[in-house]
Amino acid sequence: MLEQKGFTLIELLAVIAILAIISLIAIPAINKTTDSSRDKIYDTQIANLKSGGKAWAAEHVAALPENGGSKTLTLRELKQGGYVDSDITNPKTKQKFDDTCTKIIIRNVNGKLIYEVDLSSC
Repeated sequence: MLEQKGFTLIELLAVIAILAIISLIAIPAINKTTDSSRDKIYDTQIANLKSGGKAWAAEHVAALPENGGSKTLTLRELKQGGYVDSDITNPKTKQKFDDTCTKIIIRNVNGKLIYEVDLSSC
């Protein structure tokens, strides 16, 4: 009697079905993890922009806004002063933040400085 080697068609189909089920479970989980890490990196980049604004403010105290006022800085100003990296990118779009339309707004609310990043004009 001949000894047969290999898999039967049924066994191959069963393995393919199992792999398909595993991929249906794994792919959404991987996508969710990727999106979550991209959002965290985005939040970190926004925090870096705010930190650059705070560093600028520490060196330009006389230029800070009075109570109720605001001061707007562009990303270009922060880059030129060395307050942020020159290649800061938006992880959601994978493009660099625009130097002129990325703005850091410093508001003085009752003597407290609030730092905001405005990307709406981009």
